[in-house]
Amino acid sequence: EAALVNILEPGDTVVVGKTGIWGARAADLVVRLGGVAQTIDKPLGQVVTLPDVVDSLQKHRPKILFLVHSESSTGIMQPLEGIGEICRRY
Repeated sequence: EAALVNILEPGDTVVVGKTGIWGARAADLVVRLGGVAQTIDKPLGQVVTLPDVVDSLQKHRPKILFLVHSESSTGIMQPLEGIGEICRRY
């Protein structure tokens, strides 16, 4: 929440991995802050894959990529290996 509030400006696009309640709440927060939330929707219990991230970053060119590392509502841990490299590329 603090990262979004401090970085996001009205009209900015944010790609949010939505794998449970915390990703959904982050997407809601983006909208409340005046941003545009583009979600990567995954079934409960599944993680966002690197190809999912690449596809969404290419399509939406967001200012921010938001992923929940430990989605306690579904019990998954989002792998983060490779995410930084992809973000630097896009």
